[in-house]
Amino acid sequence: MIKEYRELLNDRRRIEAFKSAIDELIRPDSVVAEIGTALGTYSFFSAKAGAKTIYAIEMAPVIKIAKEIAKRNNLGERITFIHKKSTDVQLPDHVDFIIMEDYTPFFLNNELPQILRDARKRFLKPGGKFIPNTILLKIATIESKGLHNALNLWKKENDQLYRIDWSDTTRILFNQPHYAERYPTRLLTDESLIRTIDLSMDDNFTFDFSTIQTVNNSGIIHGLIGWWDCWFTPTQFFSNAPSAPSNTWGQWFFPFRQPIQVAKGEKVKINIAAIESRKSNQLNFKWSMETGSVRVEQNTFDGSLFDQKNLPRLASLTAPVLNEEGEVIQFVLENIDGKSSFEEVAEQVMKRFPERFITKENVMIKLMEISRHYVI
Repeated sequence: MIKEYRELLNDRRRIEAFKSAIDELIRPDSVVAEIGTALGTYSFFSAKAGAKTIYAIEMAPVIKIAKEIAKRNNLGERITFIHKKSTDVQLPDHVDFIIMEDYTPFFLNNELPQILRDARKRFLKPGGKFIPNTILLKIATIESKGLHNALNLWKKENDQLYRIDWSDTTRILFNQPHYAERYPTRLLTDESLIRTIDLSMDDNFTFDFSTIQTVNNSGIIHGLIGWWDCWFTPTQFFSNAPSAPSNTWGQWFFPFRQPIQVAKGEKVKINIAAIESRKSNQLNFKWSMETGSVRVEQNTFDGSLFDQKNLPRLASLTAPVLNEEGEVIQFVLENIDGKSSFEEVAEQVMKRFPERFITKENVMIKLMEISRHYVI
């Protein structure tokens, strides 16, 4: 594990961005909390910048190494090392700044919203800030045969290996995001800003984002690529974009099982949603794309290793709500009255869901799909 921590420390671009922000923001009277201190790097920078008090919080055993490094560098006098999970910590006073970087390539993970809300509520002074404080979530379409093939290892064998059908493992993989690494990639559309998150203010970190983009280069869309950029200070911006110099955060690849051929100038509709369970705090993602007569969709609900024994308990706890697809089906069925033609129903659907369907042809395809199951 120490090898991984050293590799993170060797990411000079990322480390220097934090150091610059800390040097700019920390004052002699500043009180600082670092959540996930690991080797103690940013706590050490805060001490060198003159912070009055620093709470270095870490739940992993690596905190013992951080204490030793602080001792060897005469930095331990103002740093209090706390070997606990942040949600179990009680600080003696509130802090001016919370330093944190334990984020995924797409910022979010299952426990993150709870940790951020808790830290802001219990640790941060009124007017206090996070470092970094403002997060910008972004998405674009991507062509990467290498990333796609790495998930579809047994495509030529039709998922049949050793006379066993392994197709369910492929289904699971294509319904999960993956770290985008090693393989050449090419963006086929401009980036889209999903949302901006102010860590010192926002409680809700979910989203349901749709946009229509123009294809800039002909090619094959293998999935979406998502990342986060940030503002450390009002003047210091840091980008994790695929076009930016590489860093240890990187990006997430949201794959499509069926790649889509697109031409320059073509319009594509992109949708991505992050859904947080009110009961378990579990985060799930849905992502889809639509162009012409083709629509593809994946979601982490289908990619989860779910224990069906929990179904009765979950059913008793959860109030079901229709997603967008369910709302479309419900609306279509309500408007099939035995008098209106399919074209007339399609016109009503386009008026009700103008962002959902690009063309009337898309609506007719959806109507035909629904009618196969529900219409005589």
